[in-house]
Amino acid sequence: MIRWVPLLFCWPVLELMLFIHIGRATNTATVFALIFGPTLFGIAVVKREGLNGFRRIQQALAAGQEPGDAIVDSLFILAAGLLLIVPGLISDTVGLLLLVPAVRRWIRKPVQRRFKSSFTFLHFGSLQEGQKSPNGTGFSQRKGADSAEDTDFVDVQAREVPPSSSPSPPPKPPTPTKYS
Repeated sequence: MIRWVPLLFCWPVLELMLFIHIGRATNTATVFALIFGPTLFGIAVVKREGLNGFRRIQQALAAGQEPGDAIVDSLFILAAGLLLIVPGLISDTVGLLLLVPAVRRWIRKPVQRRFKSSFTFLHFGSLQEGQKSPNGTGFSQRKGADSAEDTDFVDVQAREVPPSSSPSPPPKPPTPTKYS
């Protein structure tokens, strides 16, 4: 995380330097077009992707598939829209690259590998005739997608045990009080 901090400070400076250079080489109208054109396009991308991404995730779930790729693609497209909304040529270039499906496919697997171990995946669905879930509940939970040993699921209930060696009866609930 620390290695990204200098980039966060240098990025706006680079963007401003590019706009100044382009403004000197062309005219003010070109600079305004480079600022507002991608911003309006980014707003449209974010608005459209909000609905389409949700629809793709629902379709994957309805087909009984893990919606991992659909979720990652939706996040990439939303990030592209946000980068297009932010004024700047560097952010616009990265945003436009994220809109290209081949680029998303190229970076999808490394990003999924990077974050896969950080999340818990729940798999819901109906079982086909003769199939059994690992825990008998119809869904399984696992940490990361490649760890087969983590597919066991144990449902437990806990109660507090007093520190004394002999068990004591549970405390009586308070009696309700009637107010007149």
